[in-house]
Amino acid sequence: MLKNWIVYTSNYQFMSMNILILLHRSSLKHIHILSITFGVSSSFIYFSIAAFIALSMLFVEQGLNSFEDIFMQVFFVRNVHN
Repeated sequence: MLKNWIVYTSNYQFMSMNILILLHRSSLKHIHILSITFGVSSSFIYFSIAAFIALSMLFVEQGLNSFEDIFMQVFFVRNVHN
């Protein structure tokens, strides 16, 4: 009787341990997917700022806009969205 109980208990512990390991692995996959998605989506903001600065400096070099006009455009866009 005691031997059957020990086998049952160890089998139960083994099954519960496997379930916990499976849950841990799936949550790690989910966390990695979320962190990669967050990193890519937040990098778009910085890439758009870099593109705006590069385009603005190109306009300044070609003489299409002055440096002050670029700042006026930045403040206008900021004031419109706030």
